Amino acid sequence: MGHREWEEDRVKLPAAGFACLRKAIQDADSAHKEKVSEMTQDCWKTLTRKEQTDLDVYRTAHRPSGRSRGIRVA
Repeated sequence: MGHREWEEDRVKLPAAGFACLRKAIQDADSAHKEKVSEMTQDCWKTLTRKEQTDLDVYRTAHRPSGRSRGIRVA
């Protein structure tokens, strides 16, 4: 199968299982959003006032490649 091909199938859930699945997905999504929010706030707290207000300085200091300050996302 090539990388441009697509597979499709269906999963049939019992009606009683759907509510449980939906709650599990919502809980996982909420936990992920909370963790990302905490990480964002932690990163923001490490910025100097100049980095917070000057977009060019911010971009230079926090490149995704981590060449400057070495902020790591765990």
